[in-house]
Amino acid sequence: MQQKASCSKTAMEDIQLCANAAVGKAINEAIDWIVSDPAEQFLYKYPRECVVQANNRLKLTPVANESASTSAKERQSSIRAVTETNANKRIDWFRIDEFSLHQLVQLVYDYLSMWRLTPNTQYQVHLEKDAVSEQPQGCTYCLSAYFSRHLQPELEQRRPLAMTKVNFKVHVSRLLPQFYPIMMTYRFENSNADYYALGRRRLRHLDFQRFFIDMALETKLGFYAQILKTIAFGNVQKKSRSVDKHKEEREKRKELKSAVTTLCICAATDSESRLTESSNGLETGTERQRKSDKESS
Repeated sequence: MQQKASCSKTAMEDIQLCANAAVGKAINEAIDWIVSDPAEQFLYKYPRECVVQANNRLKLTPVANESASTSAKERQSSIRAVTETNANKRIDWFRIDEFSLHQLVQLVYDYLSMWRLTPNTQYQVHLEKDAVSEQPQGCTYCLSAYFSRHLQPELEQRRPLAMTKVNFKVHVSRLLPQFYPIMMTYRFENSNADYYALGRRRLRHLDFQRFFIDMALETKLGFYAQILKTIAFGNVQKKSRSVDKHKEEREKRKELKSAVTTLCICAATDSESRLTESSNGLETGTERQRKSDKESS
């Protein structure tokens, strides 16, 4: 009986040791996965702004405390109208199990429609050439959104576009349940910070993006405008120098013509004097001959 109890106790201890080892291994593996993804692009809590609809589809909605952080000056401008238009916009979002590459560009377009951009800002979305990046935690898909704007109306003769780029990445996790929404991050041009479209790291205002985009576009537009002004000023100077050169050439031609005319007049006067003297000499010789003839007779 004691031997049976001892065997039973040994078996229970073995089971407990195996269970502890399995649990410890699972915990260590989970810790390794979490440590390997500090940016929370593949491992993240379920975002509270993703709402499940009756048809089991996800909707990305603004959270309750999202509002426009516009200044008093902006409230009097057309930016306010854009802000109010996009304030309550809801867009479809994809779960991990329904993600498809051919719908990825449209997803970024839909997300950009929630941004409160300055009017007359245009954008296009392109899938990068090397779009897919395989990682142990999942796949990353890369896209680019190009924002552009024309120069001011007074400089529309040559209308170069000012353009800035925002890099998007869509992360599809292999570690999370399939009903979780996919994660999206983006980075502005000349910036090293990643911004999140959803989740706890998401910024609660959707109007901050226009400040990054406007700053880049206005800087480039100012640079282009300065180039155009420099070119225009150079053309004016060139035209002024050309006018002065033509005026100088006309004056030289006028002086040359005046000199030639004076020379011609002097030559004509001298020729006339010589002709008069020749005529007088001829008449004197003729009279002498007549007198000589009279005296001989």
